[in-house]
Amino acid sequence: MARFTPILGTLSGKVSGVVFSRNKGGSYLKKWVKPTNPRTVAQGAARGAFSVSSATWNALTLAQKSAWNAYAVSSFKAKTGRVGVIYSGFQAFVSLGQGARSAKSASRVLTCSSPAAATLVKTTVSPGLNAPAGIFTGQIQVTAGVPSSLTIASATLTVAGVFSVVMNSSVLFAVTAPLFTDLGSGRKVGLIFYGGLGDSPSSKNLQTLGCIPAPTAAGTWAVQNTLSFSFAGSDLPITDRKLWYTIGSKVQISAYAVSEIGEFKLLGQTALTVTA
Repeated sequence: MARFTPILGTLSGKVSGVVFSRNKGGSYLKKWVKPTNPRTVAQGAARGAFSVSSATWNALTLAQKSAWNAYAVSSFKAKTGRVGVIYSGFQAFVSLGQGARSAKSASRVLTCSSPAAATLVKTTVSPGLNAPAGIFTGQIQVTAGVPSSLTIASATLTVAGVFSVVMNSSVLFAVTAPLFTDLGSGRKVGLIFYGGLGDSPSSKNLQTLGCIPAPTAAGTWAVQNTLSFSFAGSDLPITDRKLWYTIGSKVQISAYAVSEIGEFKLLGQTALTVTA
């Protein structure tokens, strides 16, 4: 049903398949097109997860919700949120749940190539019902109390989906394994990597290339400031690959620290060209 506003002299709404609307250029008409709803497996999973998060939120006590609201204002940072935006406790709660699920689903086969005798053992990532304490910085600890900021140095991606990355540490590793524990919050720190089209890829063009959820480090570590590892291509979800998985395609890589409860901290970005 269309609606006419006499004072403004405008029409809005729909009549017989025609939509009346207005933009800065004035009023206009367009044919109504039914919104697309592909109902993909991924889309269904996302909707189901949101429904579960909403139901879980509604079951929280008033004290728990109040704590989440306080956390959202004081400490929460959205993964791709806008600067200056203040989020609600519900938004923070849902975001951390989505982050934890993303880290779990992206747990690929992993090989650590440098230090050569080192290993990273993936552990559990799970959101909590209570609001987290402390600010997540995304920094690991080379030794107890000595923080290190990891940045992405370089990365490669093959058409088969094999993703390799080199991370630089702001502090030299020791011969003992570092602590993948955030200095600010005390929570375990993992790494997650996304690839996308263009300089500012939208979420629909993003592909999770790999994740090391809340790892513990073992083996012999060398006095160096690099950490190199690869994710097996055969373990990537082939049906979800985007069109940029072709030789010569340009891909923007984003590296994030992710906490054991789903908090994110951007570590850096780099560009690469897909190879054979």
